[in-house]
Amino acid sequence: MSLPVSNPPYLSSQSTTSTIQNAAGKVAQDAITELKALANIVQSSIEQIEEVVTANSFIFPSPDSTFSPESEAPRMHPAIQSAGLRIRSAAEQLTLVRPAPITLLDITMQFHVPTALRTAISTHVAEILRDLALRGKRCWKSLSPPKFSCSPPPRYESYLQGGVAGRKSVEELLASPESNHIGTLGITSLIGHVLDEGFKSSSYLTETLLDPELEHAYESNKTAFNKARNLPDNKLRFARFGAAMNGLENASPTNSILEGYDWEGVPEGSLVVDIGGGVGAQSLTLAKRHPQLRFVVQDRESVVGDAIDQPARHDDNNSEGVTAFLVSRVLHDWADEAKTQLLIVEQVMSFACDEPATHETLGAELPVPPQPLLRNMGRAASVVYAIDLLMMGLFNGQERTITHLRDLLNQAGWKLTADQSISAVSGYSNHMIEADGDCSGASVVLQGRLSAPNVE
Repeated sequence: MSLPVSNPPYLSSQSTTSTIQNAAGKVAQDAITELKALANIVQSSIEQIEEVVTANSFIFPSPDSTFSPESEAPRMHPAIQSAGLRIRSAAEQLTLVRPAPITLLDITMQFHVPTALRTAISTHVAEILRDLALRGKRCWKSLSPPKFSCSPPPRYESYLQGGVAGRKSVEELLASPESNHIGTLGITSLIGHVLDEGFKSSSYLTETLLDPELEHAYESNKTAFNKARNLPDNKLRFARFGAAMNGLENASPTNSILEGYDWEGVPEGSLVVDIGGGVGAQSLTLAKRHPQLRFVVQDRESVVGDAIDQPARHDDNNSEGVTAFLVSRVLHDWADEAKTQLLIVEQVMSFACDEPATHETLGAELPVPPQPLLRNMGRAASVVYAIDLLMMGLFNGQERTITHLRDLLNQAGWKLTADQSISAVSGYSNHMIEADGDCSGASVVLQGRLSAPNVE
């Protein structure tokens, strides 16, 4: 007598099948609930922006308006920064409604965007369009062979007719490429620097990490950029980089260096040393507001020589009585293994998950964004993580978390004593960090950014 063959429960059991269907339905319902929550975050954040704009009589910039520091002022308001960050973070998560393969393909082909943008910058497309507009011509270059077709898309009309007077002509740009960045806000220079040196370095990061001679190298001349190409002459890039740093300042909240540290409490006549201060922009801002203090900008001669107001040469042996060292955007150029004694001002990253050690660090506990946003705000706060890879490709440097920075300060003989959030921009908070140490009683003032912004 043969025994009856019974099907596995997952094939034949009605109750099990029902359980699976119920579970799938719950997952689907949870997904819909999350989509609604994200949509609500977008709506409530827009309402917050509207309230701030109305209360302050702001004119919020249109996507069709041209960029200027004045037009961007409303976006720099802390409440608008916070609301805008939530909108961007929620919007990025909402894009996941697309099929996963399409999303991955979209991300994979994003490299075409910087290529197109750099081509537009290098060929002076904006200036050409402006000149044509000023001459009353309406031409647009098509993607087919090099011919011009008329009637640009309407969305470009406001740009072509926008306030662009005072910029250089195409003839001036072509005649003197090295001076193209002088007298500008530096925004295009910043983009050009990242799309040239940064983009090419990034394309060789994989080969660098797989190279036995380079994978564990921390020297600043054994980088992905060095592997990508060995350039005998970087005069043009050097000139652009200086303007790019000016562009970084123009893209940040105005005079943020004045906030977060008690400059009024520094004794009159005290000496402040700006380490790696470039052309002295930060020190100049401080000196105008606090003329009772003395400032020394310390950098390489070739860099300081580009200062608009040529500074007097300082005797390195005459630095007694230093009250504070100012370090701004310097440390991320260096790897930990360099054992540098530079003290630092940097962007400070946060993990995508909770980092318990931050609760032990003075002032470092960050606000948690509303659910279901990612803890580090995801793509909305991705700039600092992209800069982390940029520093790796260019210098074997890196961005650091607050606990990493604390430990690095300890190794250099300094103790982190204060961490003050002063503003938020582009997805991460601007922070002023203070450390004390055994250096004739001096303090180190670190101006940097935390990747997780104020989202309250």
